[in-house]
Order: sequence, then C-alpha cells, then structure tokens
Amino acid sequence: MDKEKKIAVLFSGGVDSVVVTKMMQEQGFLCELFFMKTDFFSENIVKKAEESAKILGLKINIIDLSKEFQQNVIEYFKKEYQNNRTPNPCVMCNKTMKFGLLFDKVRKLGFDKIITGHYVKNFKFQISSQVMRRDKNFKKNDKQRTEYQLEVAEDRKKDQSYFLWNLTQEQLGYLEFPVGGMQKSEVIKIAKELGIPFADEESQDICFLDGDHNKFLQEHLNLKQGEIKNKQGEVLGEHFGLPLYTIGQRRWIKIGGTGPYYVLRKDIFENTLYVTNSFDDPDLYADEFTISDVNWISGNAPKAENLSVKLRYLHPAVDIKSIENKENGEYNIVLKEKQRAITAGQSGVVYGGCTLLGGGIIK
Repeated sequence: MDKEKKIAVLFSGGVDSVVVTKMMQEQGFLCELFFMKTDFFSENIVKKAEESAKILGLKINIIDLSKEFQQNVIEYFKKEYQNNRTPNPCVMCNKTMKFGLLFDKVRKLGFDKIITGHYVKNFKFQISSQVMRRDKNFKKNDKQRTEYQLEVAEDRKKDQSYFLWNLTQEQLGYLEFPVGGMQKSEVIKIAKELGIPFADEESQDICFLDGDHNKFLQEHLNLKQGEIKNKQGEVLGEHFGLPLYTIGQRRWIKIGGTGPYYVLRKDIFENTLYVTNSFDDPDLYADEFTISDVNWISGNAPKAENLSVKLRYLHPAVDIKSIENKENGEYNIVLKEKQRAITAGQSGVVYGGCTLLGGGIIK
C-alpha cells in the first residue's frame, strides 16, 4: 500500500484492532478509528475502546448503530430460534453491520483502505485473459482483472474465516487483515509492549449476551412446555420449549434418575422433544444437507474437487463428495462421511484447501 494513503480502522478497542492500528502507524500510514456502538455493549466496552485510542494517540469516531443492530442481529437471532433453527449471530453481524452498514459509511468518507483485526488472510491476484475486441484491425488484446482470495489465518486456533463467507470481491478490494499472518501470541506480545492493560483478555463469543443464551431466549421468545420422549415413544419428562434445544445437545434436558440424554429431533406439530441416551446414536448422523442464501467469494461456484466444509465454527472441515446447484439457487452438499448433528441455521462454509470459497445457511 502507498504510505500516503489514509486508512480507516474498524476499531473494537480490543487487542487485535489496537495492534493492527499500531502496525499501520509504524509503517507510516495515516490512520483513523471507527467504533461501532450499540445499546447492547456495556459502558466498559466503550471505555476500553476510548482508552485504547488514547494509547495510540488517535481520535476515535463512535458510530451509533444501535437501532440497526437490534433489527439486523438481535431480531434475526430471536426469529431464527423461534423458528427452531440455531443461528450464528456473528455471521449475520459481519454481513449486515461490520462489513455492511459500518463498512459502507466509512467507505463513503473516501478512505483508500479499510483495516480490521480479523484473523484471516487476503491475497490479490492479477488474472489475464485473451479477449477479442471488435476494432478495425481485429486485434487480440490481453486484458487483466484483479481477483481477491481469502485464506485461513496463520494461527489456525484463532482463524475467523468461518464468519466471513459473505464477503464480496468489491469489499475485499478495500479490506486488509494485517494479523492474518501472525500468531495470537505475537499480537499479545505487541499489546503488552504498548502497555495495554487488557492484553490477555479474549473477546466475548456473543457480544450482546451475558451468560447462558437460553436465559436470554426464555425472556424474549414464546415458549410452550411439552413432553420429552425416547425413540420408543415413552414419556421421560417435560421440556421448557422446543426453540431452546439444538440437535445433539445435552444441556437443558432435565430428566432425573437416568441419562445423560441428547436431543435427537423436534416434532414441532406435536411440540415433542425426542431424545436418545447414546451420544453416537446413528440417527444423529447424516451425510447430506442443503445450504441457502449462498455467497461465493470469487463470484462463481467452485468445482466439486478437493473441497471441504465446516459445519460449525470450532469443528474441523470435513470432505465433500459432491456439490450441486439446485434450480432455486440453493446448493445440495453430499459428504464423504456422515457427520453428527448437522444443524439448521448454522453456516456451512466451503473451503478448497486453505482457501475460503464461500458458504450458505444450512436448511
């Protein structure tokens, strides 16, 4: 990047965003900070961001997107659970807020690049293609286009590519992810050298929740208790409301005397929760599913060769046998081996080796 260019930092105030800003400053770039505020952030989070900005000697621009966050993330989270799906709110926040509304607001201010502290690597390629142009000499002209490619972070344990499958080529043309090629330990070391008092702190998984997310759901959803049955149809107890349960989970199945039990399926029409006492019950496994709301980062669907898919954030990617484009824009994915508890509402994120290709929402 040209060092005379102005850089906008999507700034959380956490260790990663502080360190990427400092890295850019030391390289001579002009940086300006933009913090996305919502009503769901504690005052401590805002103060931490302001304190971090002071350490860097920079002004922080606080952009209040509370109403938009409520509509795009919180309401989505509640609606998906109410409809008995298990959403990933961080995916939706990245799509609609950080790289949606906030990204658009900052970009309109004329910055040359937008920087974040996400753990992912972004590469730029110049692709040439021979094209025929109709001019009086009918000469072939070699045209070039730029294509961007995302890859998993150097620190695999901190990789955040799973949450970024909605990014587009246009957005990637403005984005840089400086810590993607670093280990978290390196970032923490730099943070400590800067005197950041919270250098060892990790960010909260779901920023708008404090504690068990089921307690939040109990306060905001319409829940109806019903029977818990085993595979043979025997009544074992009572559940607290089907939206509180995810396929394969053990928690919140409060049946005394026996167990443990795991959620096998949910009968919405009968309001019945079916459970099994075997973690590896064959009925929990499947090798085929469909994704909707699909985005391919290159703009084109990948070839079904040497592909893998992550079914949830902390699980390793598993090999794909085939991927088929259905008529309605959805894609059917067949796995080489059955996987446990493929969950509607989660993201199915497709990779080609270490390259993030795109993804969609599991139906």
